Amino acid sequence: LKSMWKVFPACCMIGLCFSVAVLADPPRAAAQKTGDQVTEGLAAAESHYTRQQYAQAEAEVRAVLLQVPGNYAANELLGLVLTAEGRDADATGFFEKAVRTSPASVPARENLAANYAKRKKNTLAEMEFKTLLRLDPKNFDLQHNCGEFYINLGKIANALAPLKAAQLRSEERRVGKECRSR
Repeated sequence: LKSMWKVFPACCMIGLCFSVAVLADPPRAAAQKTGDQVTEGLAAAESHYTRQQYAQAEAEVRAVLLQVPGNYAANELLGLVLTAEGRDADATGFFEKAVRTSPASVPARENLAANYAKRKKNTLAEMEFKTLLRLDPKNFDLQHNCGEFYINLGKIANALAPLKAAQLRSEERRVGKECRSR
């Protein structure tokens, strides 16, 4: 019992020091709480988006962006929501922020390229497609979309290279499936 009394004050001191350390570091606790709120807000927004509840999705994403304006996922998702609502001009800035936040993100750049093309910002769309083809040169869908973009512009010569590459990828897929099925 006497030895316990020697240990007990030490345990109290350790507990007190731990409590003081936790209380002295509220930014970490606040950051965790903010992180959880961001994760929950994005999950709710994505859920609304997939159910085509765009007004609710927009409200959720905007609430997240008030907390963390540079959040890649929130900016990209808000761009998608606004595009789904037919607000392409409003969506552009959010896709641009997503690309600035994550320059190597193929999905963000694809969304930005599609947005530019839809808005007839052809020079900007072409720059994005060229960057995308450098980032992901074996992406069949990307090559196909780039080829279609050039065809829509009437630049058939420019469309040939990505369409040929897409055709090769398509044949590689077909051959790969045949080999796996044997």
